[in-house]
Amino acid sequence: MNRIRFAFVTCLFAAIAAACTAPPVRSAPANIAVATPAKQMRVKNVPADAVGGIFDPSVVDDGSGKLWMSYSTVRPSAKHGKVFPQIGTRIAYSTNGGVDWTDADVTVAPPEEVKLPPPHNKFDAVWVNEVSSLAYDSYARPESRWKLVWHRYLRVYDGKSRDAPRLFEHGWISQRSAPSPTGPWSPERKLMVGKGYSDANNNTIGPPEMRLDRLFPGRDQLGRCLVYTEPSMLVQKDGIYTAFHCATGRSDGRIVLLRCDHEFQSCTYQGAFLEDDEAKRYGRDFDGFSATEMVSRGARTYLLVTPTRSPGSLYAGCLIFEIESLEKAKLKASDGKAAVVDKVNGDEGTFNGACGYIPGDVGGGVVFGQFWPDDQQQFRLFRSGKKLD
Repeated sequence: MNRIRFAFVTCLFAAIAAACTAPPVRSAPANIAVATPAKQMRVKNVPADAVGGIFDPSVVDDGSGKLWMSYSTVRPSAKHGKVFPQIGTRIAYSTNGGVDWTDADVTVAPPEEVKLPPPHNKFDAVWVNEVSSLAYDSYARPESRWKLVWHRYLRVYDGKSRDAPRLFEHGWISQRSAPSPTGPWSPERKLMVGKGYSDANNNTIGPPEMRLDRLFPGRDQLGRCLVYTEPSMLVQKDGIYTAFHCATGRSDGRIVLLRCDHEFQSCTYQGAFLEDDEAKRYGRDFDGFSATEMVSRGARTYLLVTPTRSPGSLYAGCLIFEIESLEKAKLKASDGKAAVVDKVNGDEGTFNGACGYIPGDVGGGVVFGQFWPDDQQQFRLFRSGKKLD
């Protein structure tokens, strides 16, 4: 748009929680009725940050009797309204297994309005901080046992257009740690970037710690990943397994897996769980995957992933796979493809997905977000009741 260089078009990645407004699409076959008011997840005491709703749940049970959740809050712009949302990441807790939630009065990554330098200063700009993953790491030092990773990127608006483009070349995967989910949280680390990262951002926080396309440059590794988004973490004794959607700007994106040490000082590439061109195996109009979540339940480990649907790469519920090997980034297969062990869908014709998981008998099971473009509260979370063995 004008003199600002856009490496990606608006709505290219439906992995971003604040999705572009789009007409309803045909839904995936729904196997459960879920998006009812009785099953809506509400968070008490959220300040005005969440006037536009909440999305992107990442739920942790640390054995203390409380559940903790990081989540995205959406606030319309005071100047431009819903077309230019301000999105940040906050923390909430539940003392009854995920039925009721209370905001912990902790904003780990707030949205930040910024002034662009001339000649771009006629545009409004905001740093968006969303699609987070929260983890409790009992193997880490006490002061860093709680981890948060998320996607920070710049969004701009000219004050006239229907959309406010996302400048993903001005973005990265960030990380903070803390002794408790209520803090104090460490300074933000610019942890990981892909091939599309612009060095012009090195004066913001500093240069990235890991340029993954250079550390793992092969085409079958991370050499073609322009942007990483929708992270998820799974803590194991041998490290923190971290999955992302690797976006390439083409149809050959992938769901990739890293194993990092417990302080995120170094990582190794484990492989790709799924390639975007495999999505059509699970739905004729599916065009890719996004919104990862990894969950361990007893001896079994699962990958929850949101397929995206054409046209527009819109969220289309969640597919649940069982992981056969973390070391090899391999899913259990049947008939020559990764086998879906279950699925969750929202209301027909809606943008829905980005699943998390609440364990326990009174919890909500798999939880997910759903989007209503015409409502003031556009983003809402729901409990599906779907349990993982």
